[in-house]
Amino acid sequence: MTNKRSPNKIMDTATPIFMQVMQDILSKIARKDLKCGDKLPSVRDLAIEYNINPNTVQKAVEKLTEQGYLISYGTIGKRITQDNELIEGIKQNLPKNTTMQYIETMRRYGMELSEIPQYIQKIIQEAQNAEYN
Repeated sequence: MTNKRSPNKIMDTATPIFMQVMQDILSKIARKDLKCGDKLPSVRDLAIEYNINPNTVQKAVEKLTEQGYLISYGTIGKRITQDNELIEGIKQNLPKNTTMQYIETMRRYGMELSEIPQYIQKIIQEAQNAEYN
């Protein structure tokens, strides 16, 4: 019998796993991989996808439901909210949250706040050079 579990998609050891699952689901909503009204995969299926304990996925799903991103339909499951303002908020907050996490990480690495923009500019330049080569 083969193991259907994929490698663990959760990579950030500084952030609790359930929060990473929440962030990933919100990212899928922002990218429209999950659209308004779509049925969320079951907790079990998500646990297999993320290669984590179903209780951890359940915690993430409960939090997203409390925050209004998911709508519960009892035993039928959960669906993505149809609240367009909430969806637009995800699209605006995800880049901000990611940037703040990056800044916090760079500060932990000993980089001064004033050095971070210069470092980012250097990385952007390297990426642009790589595109043209």
